[in-house]
Amino acid sequence: MKTVNINDQVYVTLTPEGQKILQEKYEKSFLVVKDVFKDARELVENQHKAGGGKYCFVLWELCSIFGPHMYNGCKIPFENNILEIEKS
Repeated sequence: MKTVNINDQVYVTLTPEGQKILQEKYEKSFLVVKDVFKDARELVENQHKAGGGKYCFVLWELCSIFGPHMYNGCKIPFENNILEIEKS
């Protein structure tokens, strides 16, 4: 059996639905930090980009953001339902 740590980094390619969910999260985050950071929107929107169309999250963060949107019959947020895990 393979083990995964909740703090491992995971990479996903988002579907349009996943991009919508992440954008909603960014909007909420932006409202919290906009008065503190001059370039808050850019910081918030670029924090997960990993290049090549992929996004990088710590596993627990991915679960926190996308978990409430995942259920039987949902619009899948990740292309081909694939998570790539980078072991620490």
